Amino acid sequence: MPQLQRFYASEEEFQRIHGQLKLLQCPYCRQTGMLIKNGITYGYPDKPGIRDEIRGHRIYCSKRGNRTGCGHTVGMFRSEFIRYFSLTALLLWQFWQGCVSGGSKIGAFRALGTSMHESGAYRLYRCLQRNHSRIRTILLRHSSAPSPPRTPDPLRHTLLHLKAVFPEASSPISAFQQTFQISFLS
Repeated sequence: MPQLQRFYASEEEFQRIHGQLKLLQCPYCRQTGMLIKNGITYGYPDKPGIRDEIRGHRIYCSKRGNRTGCGHTVGMFRSEFIRYFSLTALLLWQFWQGCVSGGSKIGAFRALGTSMHESGAYRLYRCLQRNHSRIRTILLRHSSAPSPPRTPDPLRHTLLHLKAVFPEASSPISAFQQTFQISFLS
């Protein structure tokens, strides 16, 4: 039985998934035919001047009326966004590249041109440090690691491995979320 995706690439892909919701299982109770669209998830844009942007949709396992669903709500997100962050996957990728290329965290963050406060650079970097081993483990299941660089920096190793797995992607982080259907940063 097909499972509900957690990440999708475009609104057109979501519309295709939306048309097939009744054929998909709820990830909690595993019942089929109970899923309905329940709303839109908005978030702050990473560019000033835009009010809100659609980051995903909520799917509800209905237990209303005679339906026997579990009542859980599942979030589906566009793969170009990072959950709980206002930065896009592409901007996070650019920040990460700037950090491991020898620049400072603040310098890499300023180069993004976002409206976020600079203290966010340290939060982002800590999240990357906290999650790199989980990300690397998932990547190792998919393909072997590239030859390691001469530096002992584990974030650089993870970045190179991500580039090797998704060489054609403009945003390997977005491709990671779309391919493995899990959030890049937890």
